[in-house]
Amino acid sequence: MILASTLYETLLELIRADKRGLSLSEEEYSGLSNVVNERIYSIRYKEFENSTDNISAMAPFKVINLPIVLVAAECSLPGGYYNMIGKPRIVDDDTITRRCDLVSQMELDERTDDYLTQPTQTYPVYTLGELDVSDNIILHVYPNDITGNVNIDYLRKANTPYLDYYVDDTTLNRFYLDADDMAAEVPAGATYRDGTAGLTLVESLTVDWEWGNDEIPLILSMFTELMGITLPDQLLVEAGNLLETKNIA
Repeated sequence: MILASTLYETLLELIRADKRGLSLSEEEYSGLSNVVNERIYSIRYKEFENSTDNISAMAPFKVINLPIVLVAAECSLPGGYYNMIGKPRIVDDDTITRRCDLVSQMELDERTDDYLTQPTQTYPVYTLGELDVSDNIILHVYPNDITGNVNIDYLRKANTPYLDYYVDDTTLNRFYLDADDMAAEVPAGATYRDGTAGLTLVESLTVDWEWGNDEIPLILSMFTELMGITLPDQLLVEAGNLLETKNIA
């Protein structure tokens, strides 16, 4: 995991190294973080488990053997779902497990009309259908009289990095809030990011990067590219090493 604050500070050092006086506000950083995070996820997903490095990189986003109760042979996939890994397993009251094949809607229609290929209790299939009221994908299992749980392995989306902070009213220095701090103190004489006066408690919105330290050079490279800054590769590597040291500390 890479701290949102240390990555931001390293980016500021890179910008100063560019010697063009460019700056990056916390809001701009958080906005670009969303783009960079999604790009890296897309790259790593395309390479999914084709190397030991990729297996390690994507490990934080795997959810294994999640049971979901079937209601009328369907269920909603969890929030943050990205893609299925392998085949879901149907587990009934007799604890018998059967793997479930994914089919398209057109293939389902064709199978249903053929006695030899139609889904059965022993060989069930599933489709991914419409969205529920919470915008989660609905999984439909066939035959539609099947009961029990469906256990799934899937990849979830990466959390979007964000940097929350408050400002000292006198020095204008920024102070960054830790992730998962439910009662972060904004002292008197300071102002929270949204304009709230100090001497108050706020729930920190900071979200750290979920990627490992190996991804630091790629993250920095994508940031500087989006900002229109061209930096030597060696400088990016040195900045990555510095950030890794800070993050470990």
